[in-house]
Formats: sequence, C-alpha cells, structure tokens
Amino acid sequence: MTVPNGGASGPMTMTIPEVYHAGVTTIPGYVTQLVDALERIAQALEGLQGTWVGGSQKLADDFTTRWNDCATGLFGTKANPDAGVLVRIADGLAYAALNYGDTELTVQQSFVSFSQELRRALDFPDPNPPAPVASGGYGTDGAPQSPAPLPPITES
Repeated sequence: MTVPNGGASGPMTMTIPEVYHAGVTTIPGYVTQLVDALERIAQALEGLQGTWVGGSQKLADDFTTRWNDCATGLFGTKANPDAGVLVRIADGLAYAALNYGDTELTVQQSFVSFSQELRRALDFPDPNPPAPVASGGYGTDGAPQSPAPLPPITES
C-alpha cells in the first residue's frame, strides 16, 4: 500500500490483495470498536433518562430512539451484525476484490492462450516457450538461447 509521507493528504493506492485483506480483517475490527463505543454512549444516555423532565424528557427519549435506530442500521447488533449496512459493505468489498482478482487472472490467461495460438497459426516462434527443448534450445555454453526475434510489422 502506498500512502502519502508524514500523514499528509494525497492519493493512496492499494493492490487488490490489500483491498481484500482490508475488507476481511481490518474493517470488521474497526466496526467492532465503533459498536463498542456507541454502546457506551447509549448506556450513558440511558443513565441520563431519569434526569429529564417535561418536554425535555420527550426530546431525550426521541433522540435516544433515533440514535439506537441509526446505530443498528449502520453497525447491526452483536447478536446480528449482518443487519448493519457497514458489514454488508465490507462483505461486498471482499467479494468484489475476489471477483476482480479472478477476472484479472482469466484475462491474463486468455491473452497468453491467444498469443500462443496466434504464433502457432502464423508459424512464429514463441519468445517464451513453456520449456527449452533439447534440439537447439541451448547454446554451446549450455545456456538457453534467446528465441528468434519476431519479424517486423509492415503495412502494405
């Protein structure tokens, strides 16, 4: 992962495995810490409920209800963390990273296969053969020889 020096602001880059790792390990840990902090705040609010009177009691009750609904919507509950949208986002990130990695590998394999088939069809030597062959694949010093250069591309 590349981050700006000295905590300065700026672009940050991550590789796909780093994104996957963050989605699976780092983010859920932060979500757990936030849920714990929100529970402490909710407990403090509950402790204050008996101190409000009149209209302020109703406002405090309404605030506490909204607070709990928002916290549950964001983080779920300890009994059901999947009810929270942040857990779903982290799961989606993990699945997207896996899907992206699989797609990247498939595209790479497709181009390698296409290149090999094209070379065979056009009778060009493969510059990266799977394994050196004994018939002419090594120089007189025993080192593998470089493949023949490709003919230049010309336009007619």
